[in-house]
Amino acid sequence: MSDTKVYIIRHSETLKDNLGVYISTDTRQEINEKCILSKTGEELASKLDLELDVLWSSSAVRAIGTAKYLSNDNVKLNINSAYKERIIGKKEGDLPYFKTQLEDMNFKYPDGESGNETQSRFYNALERIINNNNGKKIGIVTHLAALLFLLNKWCEIKVIDNTTKNVEIKFNDELVFSGSLKTPDVFELTFDENKNLKSIKHI
Repeated sequence: MSDTKVYIIRHSETLKDNLGVYISTDTRQEINEKCILSKTGEELASKLDLELDVLWSSSAVRAIGTAKYLSNDNVKLNINSAYKERIIGKKEGDLPYFKTQLEDMNFKYPDGESGNETQSRFYNALERIINNNNGKKIGIVTHLAALLFLLNKWCEIKVIDNTTKNVEIKFNDELVFSGSLKTPDVFELTFDENKNLKSIKHI
């Protein structure tokens, strides 16, 4: 049986930083999940070129907006909230949050999720998809922290700079990625027939 390839795709650029007044009773989490792609984000997403057999997306609008460019008559877009970004919760104190959450996978704010909790829901959903699509090419559109928490299952991830979110990612002691992840960045994960991870590439 052939290998299964999983493409973990960070959503494209959003309009979030350019939003003005947002009059709503939505929570910060709900506002974040409704954020749309910017014009540049739409253009970048439209250039994604992956030949997929199966396509899944987080339930966040920016992820669905990215995934739509990978769907076609033969590849339908499926949506699962298991791939959404980790829930931050109620921030407390002045910790370097990005660095802290990756160095301590049990850390979380009140009403939020830890890295381990995010990783668990993501991987459990991924495992089911791999079981049902052995030997196929699977695409999953997700978010920065969720992506890194998943990779942390197999990789050594070191935060170089908390402010710029600059990281080094190593798999089997080999450097896979160094820098700040862009939107939309893609990682290719290759699994053997027993669901063992053989390789990770940043493409």
